Amino acid sequence: MIQSRRAKFLTWLFLAGSFLPFAWKLPYMAGAWRNSPLDRHDWLFLLLAVVALLTTFRVLLARRSNAQGMYLLVLLPSLLLMALAAVIKIHAMAIMSAVAFSWSMLWLTLGWRAAYTAFPIYAILGLSCTSTSYWLSYFSGPLQWNGLTIKGVLTPLLLAWLLHNIYRERQVRRETFCFYLAFAALAIGAWQARALYQTTAPFTPDFSNLDRGDFFGQPLTITPADERFFGSSGVGKYIFASDHDMVTVLAVSCVNDVHQIHPASHCLRVSGWSIDAEKMVNVDIASQKLSVSEIIARRDNRRIMVWVWYSSADSSTGNFLGFRRLWRQNTPWFTAQISTPCDEGTEDDARDTLAKFLAATTP
Repeated sequence: MIQSRRAKFLTWLFLAGSFLPFAWKLPYMAGAWRNSPLDRHDWLFLLLAVVALLTTFRVLLARRSNAQGMYLLVLLPSLLLMALAAVIKIHAMAIMSAVAFSWSMLWLTLGWRAAYTAFPIYAILGLSCTSTSYWLSYFSGPLQWNGLTIKGVLTPLLLAWLLHNIYRERQVRRETFCFYLAFAALAIGAWQARALYQTTAPFTPDFSNLDRGDFFGQPLTITPADERFFGSSGVGKYIFASDHDMVTVLAVSCVNDVHQIHPASHCLRVSGWSIDAEKMVNVDIASQKLSVSEIIARRDNRRIMVWVWYSSADSSTGNFLGFRRLWRQNTPWFTAQISTPCDEGTEDDARDTLAKFLAATTP
């Protein structure tokens, strides 16, 4: 009896310790839940996962079995990703790898039967990760589904899977399950690989020169909200107009804190815009190729086209994940978002306006 209680206590202690990497990120997550409109509901997924784990723990203990070493298929990659996230400073990667680590520790402690039963709980826990609403929307591609809606659909499906695992245990073989997980990760990586590694020559125009050929500009006021959002980064906001066109510019220069540069569509959503389309395009600017992310956004009765790119002294990319891949500490980076009105059916005209404006910024 004493040995049984001691074993149960050690099991609880070991499993609780497996959540330490996740707990380490909780202060950051709490800050995002407070300050980001896209993340403010994500604490509910954490609460639901905790309740589900506590209420099913007796079932998991009853299904204890030998781990047989296969847990290393999840444990080792999760440790490597945590180390990588610490080096390149990607919070979402650190949080998701911490979730994977805690699941692998449950697998080590209680075996595959319990790990498979509990997998939906850890998937729900992963939905509490910051920026998951944005990235789910981003990876929905041309559909541009709302990320929180996607999570709202996934959660009851995961709960139904959990109930099925509890009351009608029919588990997938661990080798097959790990293969499916690896295949899904590779498929997403392959889908993004082309944009992730596509770069062009550096392009860092000086928008503070307000005389741009046919365009004449004036600076816009940097608000306290801008200063809080971009921190120590240099920020410039401008509006340019010609006889027929208007272009607004947001330019940000960043050296040390990569988290002060954000995905453009994320910023637009936070500001109340809905995204109609987002894709990578290559444009010709004064005989130079430039890779940009092209976004069509809508708010109230306004519709705009936005081009955004990220540039260092060595290269430019329009892909935010590509920028994060290339980021190095103490290396200056520049990002610009330029936009112009874009009514239905005027996409080509909007592209011509943005291309003409950027051509006017070159020497």
